[in-house]
Amino acid sequence: MKHIEVGDSKNREPLQKAVKKNTTFDALVWNQIDDYYEIRCDLYHESSTKTISDDSMDDYYELVEFVINQILDLNVIDHVILPEPPKQGTIDEKEKVRINKINSIINKIVVAVKQSKPKNADDISNYFKEAGNKTVIAKGIINQNLKHWYPHFFFLNSKTNEWQLSDEGESRYKKINQDSK
Repeated sequence: MKHIEVGDSKNREPLQKAVKKNTTFDALVWNQIDDYYEIRCDLYHESSTKTISDDSMDDYYELVEFVINQILDLNVIDHVILPEPPKQGTIDEKEKVRINKINSIINKIVVAVKQSKPKNADDISNYFKEAGNKTVIAKGIINQNLKHWYPHFFFLNSKTNEWQLSDEGESRYKKINQDSK
């Protein structure tokens, strides 16, 4: 796109007028730009309770991407660094439970199994050390919890040889997570 003389570029109206004069956007694009500007003004100046749907945000992103692509003659997506998806089996930092906020041994073991995918009691014990658990839980107690006292919370995955949470264990983890916040 050629150089555009805008004049007073601090205000929206002269900038939009200059862009209109030098582009071939149809009325639909300009209507969307005006609509989203009104939403922006309402959010910024008036309503703190207004919300915008995810679909509306997606539409807005597509509009901005289209306008930038046309004006700057580029492909925006080539210049956007997308976040990497979480690795399978990893826990998002927001989802992690702080081990010292938990009082019961079984709840600590549920958290350790969820967050570390251990193969044995040694792995769980190491998780507790790395997580800064203030109390020492004997490996025999860990094994008793896994295999005998609370077998409905855990299962040993025969393919990976890792302890994992059963559906009941996942439900318990979610409750622990909610209670620890």
